[in-house]
Amino acid sequence: LFIETGQKQSVRSLATLIRNHLFKMHSDISTSFSIFRKKWQIRSATIGNRLTILDNGSSFEGIDRGIDDEGCLIIDTADGMKSFCTGDIVELGG
Repeated sequence: LFIETGQKQSVRSLATLIRNHLFKMHSDISTSFSIFRKKWQIRSATIGNRLTILDNGSSFEGIDRGIDDEGCLIIDTADGMKSFCTGDIVELGG
């Protein structure tokens, strides 16, 4: 950091700055996630397309319906709507 700024920084002050920034980011995301979600729904290239989710050795196939209020992917499967917060996505097309 000294090389970049020319100023010495204490570890404590740097940790405090990082912590405060992370708290602010979390607060901003929490209060404005609905705005982010709406933008995601508009801009997503996969909504309405058939996807396969590979998660922990299992696979689930269905239609991408966007993301829920927690940011998890919603897939309309043969067994109904399922929400996935983890996994690998394979796009199968329209």
